[in-house]
Amino acid sequence: DDRPLLVDNSCHRGLHQLPKLFALGGDSLCTLRPLRFVSYTLDHAIWGDRPLGYHLTNLLLHALVAWLGFALLRRLTQDPLLAALGAILFALHPVNTETVAYISGRRDLLMALFSLLAARFYLDVGRPGYTWRSPLVVLARGAALRSHVTFAALLAALAAVELGGWDRG
Repeated sequence: DDRPLLVDNSCHRGLHQLPKLFALGGDSLCTLRPLRFVSYTLDHAIWGDRPLGYHLTNLLLHALVAWLGFALLRRLTQDPLLAALGAILFALHPVNTETVAYISGRRDLLMALFSLLAARFYLDVGRPGYTWRSPLVVLARGAALRSHVTFAALLAALAAVELGGWDRG
């Protein structure tokens, strides 16, 4: 997937391409998941066509997702050890190899990043002084959707939090 996505595709080559990624009614490969291509555009601006930079970005995104997973698990369980074990398991589990190793796996990393941010903001909305985070939930959910459609799992997870009676605080 990396070759047709990046080598044979020009929509991420140059910062001038950014507005085109969000064109209404666009049905190209680039406009279906524009946030992935925004990240590729930024990578291309920094690294050019050198794949190492794209791989480093994927690795950094994976580390950030693992850290956000730790923070969310710690918040939900109130147990730092359990949260650390969950985050380490996620970070090192072989099922994530493709997402991190293939540049095209960026869509999954971005979806996970924005989904975890949305969940984190959502948990804070009911707390005094945190109601300003409501719009952030909507923005993060929208960003997750514009990264990959599997973000729908987030909605199920948030419903489980509500139905399970987990304490948000």
